[in-house]
Amino acid sequence: MTSEMVFVSGLLDLTGVHPTKEKKIWQDPWAAIDSVVGDLPHHPYAHLTKDDMKASCQLIQHWRFGNIPLNSKQS
Repeated sequence: MTSEMVFVSGLLDLTGVHPTKEKKIWQDPWAAIDSVVGDLPHHPYAHLTKDDMKASCQLIQHWRFGNIPLNSKQS
């Protein structure tokens, strides 16, 4: 997939591989985030709650699939 396709596809990648050196693939992104935060306490995910992350994902889904404009100038 080209880099442009990632943006137009609606794909949202929270995290899927951690640690990258070991190439561990996670099926549960929330468990992967816990692992990232445990290993990297200064990672941006460490400063967010899962509830905030989930709310953001839901908002993005509404924008993407609910035909809600991203800003007030769009119709």
